[in-house]
Amino acid sequence: NRDPVGGYMEGWVIGPGGIFRQALGGGLSAATTTMWSAAFYAGLEPVEVQAHSVYISRYVPGLEATVAWDSFDMKFRNDTPYGVFITAESDETSMTVRMYSTKIYTKIDAEVGERYGITSNNKIYNESSTCSAQTGGPGFTIDVDRIFYEGDVEVRRETFTTTYRPAPQVVCGEKPDKNKDKDKDKEDG
Repeated sequence: NRDPVGGYMEGWVIGPGGIFRQALGGGLSAATTTMWSAAFYAGLEPVEVQAHSVYISRYVPGLEATVAWDSFDMKFRNDTPYGVFITAESDETSMTVRMYSTKIYTKIDAEVGERYGITSNNKIYNESSTCSAQTGGPGFTIDVDRIFYEGDVEVRRETFTTTYRPAPQVVCGEKPDKNKDKDKDKEDG
């Protein structure tokens, strides 16, 4: 992320087709993921939680969240009989969210499953002067179980399923001409 510009942060966002681009609003996903992680481990009920459309490797797959103006938000509900006091603080490199309440469960944990339903990505050539190369990656589906414990005994389990689309590999520059070498061989022959 960069310095605030008119109250907004500039950074990387996922553009059309899964291609990253710089724009106002970059960094919101990190803040949204931090808030959702706190709510997840506090055992709060998800109301509207949306993962990125493509997987971003800095996040735990299936345990991240994002927002998009005029499209979707991140919302959770306190479905416990107790109030929850939420604090958040950040600096230029990190954000911390804490949730305080009366403890109902001894521990809440996450089990991240194996990736399945893997789909391959494609390669895109971009000749734009503002091109930013990206390695891309396959699409996949993953299940994350939220497990509630009383003492050492599992008393409840919820499964969250997330599906990511493949992210294209972006190569900056002109697409190679496959016939170029064939034409050259004909000239040399």
